[in-house]
Amino acid sequence: MTVEQRNRETALAVMKAIGEGDSASLFRMYAPNARFWQIGKHLKTAGWHDMESTGRMAAQVFARLASPPKMTILSTTAEGDRVALEAESHGRLIDGRPYENQYHFLLRFDADGKVVEFKEYLDTLYAFETLFDGKTDL
Repeated sequence: MTVEQRNRETALAVMKAIGEGDSASLFRMYAPNARFWQIGKHLKTAGWHDMESTGRMAAQVFARLASPPKMTILSTTAEGDRVALEAESHGRLIDGRPYENQYHFLLRFDADGKVVEFKEYLDTLYAFETLFDGKTDL
């Protein structure tokens, strides 16, 4: 198995864990010094975060969902230590409204196959208006 194949499999496992709300499995796939980055200027979740703050933010986001969002992977590209994924989420907020967003994820891996960077590009206006209810309280 090539490095690219291994990293692609791990990236898909990361997405599966997110879709199942399996944070224990998810964080085992990350290196201790891993970082999370999200695009945007108006969401408090935007920018770089260490894994501790990422875990807190993820818990707050998942608390707003009736269940973990199903992640549909549309395409993947693996090159060297990076895997890019195009994806869509399909879920419901606790008030019953749908939450369906579109994403581009870029994951970077260390030599041991652990995620060291997870970058998330999404429709931030949609997230702000639905998931965050127009508030920046995360």
